[in-house]
Amino acid sequence: MERLSRPGISALVTLTVWAVTWAAAIPSVASPFTPGNLVIYRVGDGVAPLSNTGSPVFLDEYRPDVGTLVQTIPLPTAASGADHRLVAVGNSIPEGLLTRSSDGRFLFLTGYDASLGAANLLASSAASVPRVVGRVGADAVIDTRTALTDAADASSPRSAVSFEGNAFWFTGGTGGVRYALVGTTTSTQLTTLTNFRQIQVFGGQLYASTGTTPSVGEVGTGLPIAAGQTLTVLVSSASPYGFFLADLNANEPGLDTLYVADDSTMGRINKYQRVAGAWSALGSVSCAGCRGLTAVVSDPNSVALYATASGSLRRFVDNFGPSGDISTGATALLTNAPLNTAFRGVALAPIAPPPPSVPAASREVLMLLVVLLAATCAWGLTSRRRGSGS
Repeated sequence: MERLSRPGISALVTLTVWAVTWAAAIPSVASPFTPGNLVIYRVGDGVAPLSNTGSPVFLDEYRPDVGTLVQTIPLPTAASGADHRLVAVGNSIPEGLLTRSSDGRFLFLTGYDASLGAANLLASSAASVPRVVGRVGADAVIDTRTALTDAADASSPRSAVSFEGNAFWFTGGTGGVRYALVGTTTSTQLTTLTNFRQIQVFGGQLYASTGTTPSVGEVGTGLPIAAGQTLTVLVSSASPYGFFLADLNANEPGLDTLYVADDSTMGRINKYQRVAGAWSALGSVSCAGCRGLTAVVSDPNSVALYATASGSLRRFVDNFGPSGDISTGATALLTNAPLNTAFRGVALAPIAPPPPSVPAASREVLMLLVVLLAATCAWGLTSRRRGSGS
């Protein structure tokens, strides 16, 4: 076998050093999300005080057990290719209600295609300042191609949710529940009721919260995409924002437990149960200013709720059972929002899809190809040695 000369070794070392130096100079990119972690929609860079102008948006990933920050992912503040800017109004409380798609692969969030410091965004027309829907995958790749020119006109964008990542439902302070495809500029209005907050999908059904007739309810039947849908109220709540539905009671078919983040009277998390089709209240725990909400169900007697207020992330574990009143419980502080920032929505981190399975026949073909390739390489190496006389 031919050996490298000293000049060759020197050149290789030089090339390696140059490659390492060049790689270190490349700006770092976000790491893939860790399954089981939490992600918070944060507005503000911690430098400028929040106001009624356009502020930067970040996704902060936290460990759910101790509230340790894992990484921060900035949303774009400058257009790049087909991607638009995504900023939020610094002191607009209803904005930024984060969701995870039903298949678990994407986060969805909303904002404005506007510059940092832009004024009067809440009063702006969507035609001149499009309302942007962001999609972020488990690999932390950001997609802000969607800029709606007909949604949340002269009001704030609030929430978006998807079933599988390619289409979504959108809510804002005006324009009702809307449906659109990722990458488009127009949408379909589904409801005549116009003012909504959180939009979610649970068990193949679309749900939303509204402050107009303060409640959480079903939007149409299943996953509607056409106009003419109505809101069927499940529960009334003084000022509902984020919510979470679960199936905890084995004796009650379907989703039977509902948690609602309500920011009225200093804030609380309400619990409701469904028995024989009728919903009833099962108490509440104090959660000052909480509006974002998600949960992890370990078993019917252990539901970990995570709620965000503007200044904090809190946790509450409902271990009172499907029919237990939670009023004697209390939330625990996990972390505070940094100075000159605010937390908005919270969702579980997206998860990567499992690798595609390879049929047995395909595996056999692949193994045969590997064997043939190995035999070819061995034959080539033997021929070269004979030709060189080694």
